[in-house]
Amino acid sequence: SVRAIYAGSSRGRRPVPSHNLWRSYSSSTTGVQIEHPVTDQQADIEERYKLLEEFTNANVDYYPAYTKSTPPLSTSDHLTLNQFIKAYSQLAPSAREREKLVTVKGRISSVRKASKKLVFYDLSSVDHTDPTVYPHIQVMATAQEFTQEPNSNSIDKNNNNNPPSSTGDFELLRSHLRRGDVILATGFPAKTKLGELSLIPTHLQLYSPCIRSLPAENTLLHPETRHRRRTLDFLLNSKSTTTFLIRCKAIFFLRQFLTSHSFLEVETPILSYVAGGANAKPFTTFHSSLQSNLFLRIAPELYLKQLVVSGFERVFEIGKNFRNEDMDTTHSPEFTSCEFYCTWQNYEGLMNFTEEMLSGMVKYFRTEVGGDVWKYIEENCNVDFETRPYKKVSIVQELETRIGKKIPLPKGLEEELEAEKWLEEELKVLNIGFEEGEPKNYAKMMDKLVGRFIEPMCIDSATPVFIYDFPIAMSPLAKEKKESRGVAERFELIVRGKELCNAYTELNEAKEQRERFERQLAVKKKFGEAAEAQMGDEAFCEALEYGLPPTAGWGIGLDRLCMILSGSKNIRDVQSFSLLRREGAPES
Repeated sequence: SVRAIYAGSSRGRRPVPSHNLWRSYSSSTTGVQIEHPVTDQQADIEERYKLLEEFTNANVDYYPAYTKSTPPLSTSDHLTLNQFIKAYSQLAPSAREREKLVTVKGRISSVRKASKKLVFYDLSSVDHTDPTVYPHIQVMATAQEFTQEPNSNSIDKNNNNNPPSSTGDFELLRSHLRRGDVILATGFPAKTKLGELSLIPTHLQLYSPCIRSLPAENTLLHPETRHRRRTLDFLLNSKSTTTFLIRCKAIFFLRQFLTSHSFLEVETPILSYVAGGANAKPFTTFHSSLQSNLFLRIAPELYLKQLVVSGFERVFEIGKNFRNEDMDTTHSPEFTSCEFYCTWQNYEGLMNFTEEMLSGMVKYFRTEVGGDVWKYIEENCNVDFETRPYKKVSIVQELETRIGKKIPLPKGLEEELEAEKWLEEELKVLNIGFEEGEPKNYAKMMDKLVGRFIEPMCIDSATPVFIYDFPIAMSPLAKEKKESRGVAERFELIVRGKELCNAYTELNEAKEQRERFERQLAVKKKFGEAAEAQMGDEAFCEALEYGLPPTAGWGIGLDRLCMILSGSKNIRDVQSFSLLRREGAPES
């Protein structure tokens, strides 16, 4: 487990690109020539470079350095697209605000050439600081305004202080700016006769040309294509961008929440000699200088608890973990988790803390983030995190009620062997089978029972469900429940049938921890790597001998959390870039 998971222009109306920055517009739009993507990318690239040579011949730099120190940039207000919209949306139709120059930046999402002296550019951006994440404005470029000064604040384009790259030639820009180009536009705000907010530029500068044609909307929908062409995916699909923003803001909230509760953010090693803290198969690597094999961490748990022993009573880490296991829609070989450890706390207290954190996160998205991001969560997340308390189900009690028999709760190795025989027979009676090569150890068989009787209850629940009181044999790092022999003070938070959080009161007795590690080793020797038993870590046990105060630990899989909030079905949708099989490589 993770310690664990945008009305119309004066040249005719057009559709609203509310969910795609790069929508292709209908060629039937009145008086407008529509730019279509070129299908032959290589021919298009070569043609684009030939056209850009005309900028070079005109002494216009199309990859200029950005500076505000030269006119007109030094004499204009620099606004984001959202700031521009908020500042000038109340202008009356046909109005011209010529008193002050304004500069905006963005990427051209549409080019509509109405005549040789009039071009409409739609300028778009992604603004994560504003509820309107996908602002866009119309840049209405006219040859007339390009050669006339709007006021005394404007720069004389023949001024020797104006570098050749600053303005260029209207016809040159009209001919060569295209969809996808990153530009800067300086001019004055205006509204068309039909009331569309626009910027009428006196200055346009290409800052980064889009050499490759951006695909049309319907050519980048297949998940495999999107995940392999992630840069294009974010450019073309607002859904992907919103999901990514949800992830960024969720992590921001978690960090802020824990810090506000006096937790100290720390970092622990990725490379180590022992891969402990979880039941998982690690990646191995070789360190040339040390001449040693090392593991990539599968969890930061043991290091974090050693920090608690050292006196850092509340610590947390947000970071990557690596597990050399199967890949599917909910599992990735590298994923992000958040783990924290808190002294003078137990697993029951962490249930309340978990509810406070997750309900607070939803409130944060609704009240502080809001806008496009919150709307997306409302439409796609089918989980109610705000209704408290969450439902609780005792694993042992529920299973015993369902099957009508007492569940064996072994502590020692011999007891565990006997319990495995009992469970194997019981699973046969219940017609619960095993896949070929699947180990029949205690933890795996108990997982089978939980999957049959408890997970369906959680799938149908609109609110998260705490399943708690795991057998110790499934929880080698958790403290035993005082009044229940063989039961650990541990819970998992299950959301729609998937584990989201895992937490327990920490075992702090070194002798008992060594014995648990020995039993884990015996399980691995008997059943092999498939049993997912934990490695022993003597350095951790030694640290426990200095005294670990009563401590509770908690972990959450951030990829899975973001899948739930965004309604994503594939873990790759919530990762910026994912590891994929090489194109053309055969499946193993």
